[in-house]
Amino acid sequence: MAKLNPIQLQKYLGGVDYPASKEDLARQAEQNGADNDVRALLDQLPDGEYQTPADVSRALGGLDDDGSRGEEGRSPGRGRTAASGGDDEGGNDAQGSGEINPIELQKHLKGVDYPANKQDLTRQAEENGADGGMRAVLDRLPDGEYQTPVDVNKAIGQLNRDGE
Repeated sequence: MAKLNPIQLQKYLGGVDYPASKEDLARQAEQNGADNDVRALLDQLPDGEYQTPADVSRALGGLDDDGSRGEEGRSPGRGRTAASGGDDEGGNDAQGSGEINPIELQKHLKGVDYPANKQDLTRQAEENGADGGMRAVLDRLPDGEYQTPVDVNKAIGQLNRDGE
């Protein structure tokens, strides 16, 4: 079973009222059109309450392709996995590496009125409590209008691939 990328996860978990149990997550994913593979992957999550979408992403990141718990996996709310390179604060990976978690990014961009330019994105992120690392990554975005949150994620992914 393939791993679910954070953008797909965000699509399937849109509308979840956090904190949420894995049953709540599976129910919302099904309402959002998740297929059997996605539901099966969510069924593999550890029991417990997930405080944020980032907690779910971290927990799923610790599942091996066969759905079993990998050694990097963590229970909900227990901090970052070794694979994400983060700390136990649930941060956004922006400090140092220039990479940020797409789910954390979208949490900080909640309320953006699209289309939006990078100044609009940075302003909204600041209003939503983004740290300096998150703002620095947003400041590096190419000028122009972003039509959707996916466009922002793609632009940041391109920055990461370009080694900026």
